[in-house]
Amino acid sequence: MKKSTKIIGIVLALVIATGGVGTLWILGAFRKQEPYPYVFVHGLNGKGTDKTDDAESDPYWGSTAGNLMQLLDEKGVTCYAPSVGKADSAWDRACELYAQLTGGTVDYGAAHAEKYDHERFGKTYNTALIPDWGMRNGTRKINLIGHSFGGATIRVFTQLMAEGSEEERKASGKDTSPLFTGGKENRIFSVTALAAPHNGTTLLYALGGDNSGKIIGGILSALNTSGLRQQLEAFGVSLESRSGLSFDEMVKLSQTEDNSYYELTLEGAKKLNEWVKPASKVYYFSYPYDATKDAAFSLFSAKGRVGDSEMSLALKPLAAIIGSYDKNKVNDIPVDETWLPNDGLVNTISATAPFEDAQAVFSADKLERGVWNVMPAQRGDHGKPIGLGQDKDWLVGFYMEQMEQINALSEKDHWIFN
Repeated sequence: MKKSTKIIGIVLALVIATGGVGTLWILGAFRKQEPYPYVFVHGLNGKGTDKTDDAESDPYWGSTAGNLMQLLDEKGVTCYAPSVGKADSAWDRACELYAQLTGGTVDYGAAHAEKYDHERFGKTYNTALIPDWGMRNGTRKINLIGHSFGGATIRVFTQLMAEGSEEERKASGKDTSPLFTGGKENRIFSVTALAAPHNGTTLLYALGGDNSGKIIGGILSALNTSGLRQQLEAFGVSLESRSGLSFDEMVKLSQTEDNSYYELTLEGAKKLNEWVKPASKVYYFSYPYDATKDAAFSLFSAKGRVGDSEMSLALKPLAAIIGSYDKNKVNDIPVDETWLPNDGLVNTISATAPFEDAQAVFSADKLERGVWNVMPAQRGDHGKPIGLGQDKDWLVGFYMEQMEQINALSEKDHWIFN
């Protein structure tokens, strides 16, 4: 018997069993479904397309290659790019993301707000980005894409959607935000992390352990051009105090908690990874990057790596700092020469997947849910996946290849009993 005949037989049996009630609902499950939309979450100091003042002229997603959201829209891809806190913790950013997607006031949680001594509630969004998200006849699921610290943000977001927070449920009772009640894992189809510091970056340890921060700051200031400023400010680093954080300010902030700079350290990332785990029904993809080569001369160690031709000029001094830090001088978290390859801001080994999570080398024929499907290290620096210094055609092709693969998986997911 052909498969299609079996399916028709099942449908008819269900119709007869229900006496015709819900017939249209049952048959509707077999309609061709639209691909799930994509939600893009930026990294440090970034912004989404809701910031209309410069979204056209200076987009985060697409950068110098063009406005990626518009380019994908022209390809028929439904995508959203909300703005979350520029240097907030992954928890706070996840709460902001939820409020924007569903509409309403940001609720950071009663327990969290008390612990870190900040307001429980934030901005109110009167209109939901995806009003029908999670509805049977609407947008059942979404795909999440995060660049840099956006990767940590969407991981925390997915964790809270799936499991919620017992601490917040106890603290708030009936007043608990739906984000903290859990049970919403089935609203997310995939999570894709691009150049994400899953296990932190050694950069902040290296900058805080000696005078390298001041040295690098001096070198970059001497080379101060509009191009360098634009690239550094895209990563939250400033050559002018009015436009961002200096290296010293970044290091000081990383020594506190409830901010992105702390969670970028190895210690902060490890603490985050202790409770954030892959959801069993969600596909996870990770894209690490490397734009370094063996160094003829190393700053602080016998061996080292420096930026190659794929590395932007602005990131080369930072790549040399990371590429020389092969011993942890801050705490007992192991660091060795495997940490030297990097993309200018994030160690390549850190961007593969959280160390304690299940992971597998990417294979299009063996993709699993609840497991990090890790791509081979991509050639390029930290800005490449957002289009910084890239060609428009390459950028669109890069994302369309990802999306075609995810869309193909989602076609199998549009079954009513899934």
